[in-house]
Parts: sequence; structure tokens; C-alpha cells
Amino acid sequence: MPATTPSNATSERVLAVLGGRDASLESLAAWAASSEFVIAADGGADVLAAAGARCDLAVGDLDSIGPAGLALARETLRIEDQDTTDCDKLLDEAWRRGVRSLSVFGLEGDRLDHLLASVSSLVRSPLRSRLVLRQALAWLVRPGQDVALDLPPGRVVSALPLQPCDGVWLTGVRWPLSDAALSPGGRVSVSNESLGGEVACRVRDGALLLFAESAEGEAPWW
Repeated sequence: MPATTPSNATSERVLAVLGGRDASLESLAAWAASSEFVIAADGGADVLAAAGARCDLAVGDLDSIGPAGLALARETLRIEDQDTTDCDKLLDEAWRRGVRSLSVFGLEGDRLDHLLASVSSLVRSPLRSRLVLRQALAWLVRPGQDVALDLPPGRVVSALPLQPCDGVWLTGVRWPLSDAALSPGGRVSVSNESLGGEVACRVRDGALLLFAESAEGEAPWW
């Protein structure tokens, strides 16, 4: 098939689907339907098929994709590089095609090693990324990639460092942070609470995930 590219390469409505199966298929179908471009990492195409959703591109070494995923994908791209994960391959190909931000679905599952490897892939990639989880959305925050959210009061908000972080600011929450230092082996900010209105986070150095509680049945939040 000819190569496809998002109709608007700078669009934020690009959905990347991995193989984790914890989130509901109904939620995945809603996110895919509201996306402009849907990319699957290998067997993620089978998850899309099970949800009755579309798949514009399936990328990876394609060693775990099944017949349903192969039939669904408008385009497949096999990359046989054993030194990178399928998530790495997806992110690299998305960047090559002009995507600059995306939302990642299917990160969770029963393989903690896969989850941590995928988070590491996101940190290495220059893409702006957001994780669609069962009970939360999570944004990757790093220098130049600030996040501002409009949240109702009482939502759980956490800021978990993936690297040592300096100059962390978190506002609009019950316990704000001001020029704080966070690190994986040191201080973290977990189970904070939104006050209602804007919740903003930025970091001077390092990378962290900003989690905001959401219900799985909520409409896709772009």
C-alpha cells in the first residue's frame, strides 16, 4: 500500500495503540473514532480490530500481529531491528511522517517490563506525548513542553519524576510546587488534588509524568 500521512501532520489528534489490554474496548473505539490518524505498534492492530476501530498504520517487527490486525491496517511497515522495541519503532515512524504530538493507548497490561520500556521510549522520543490510562490521563512534561489543564475540583493529580527534575512548578492544586526538586529515588508528588480551573505544570530540567484522574467512560479529551 502507498505510504499514508496524517491529513494534518501537526494535529494533536493522533492516537498510538500498543498491545496492553486493560482499558475497555469501548473506550478505545471512542478514542479512535475521534482521532485523525491511528497508528498501531504491531499487535496493537489486533486490539483495534477487537474494538471495531480503524487502523491507518501498523508498524513494528510484526511478529505478534494476527490476521485480524493485518486485515484491518490500511498500511503495514515492517522494521526488523531487534535493538529497538515496537514502541520505539512507532514513535520514530510517527516523527518521520511529521507527527509532533500523540496520545498513547494500551500502555497498561500484565507486563510491567513492557510498561516501563514503553515509558522509557517516550522519554527518549522528542514527541509530545500523553498516556490514556484506565483511570487517568498522563502527560510527559519536560523543558519546553509545559502542560496546562482545565480540571474540575477534587480530581487526583500526581507528578512523578522519570529523571531527576529541577525547577518543578505545579499550580492549581491543594499542595502546589514552586521551583521544587523531584527525583525517582527522592521526593515525588502523589495524590494531590485539583482546586478547580487551571492546573499547570512545568519543569526546568528533567522529565516527569503529570497524572490527572479521569473516568474510563469519559469522552475522549483532546
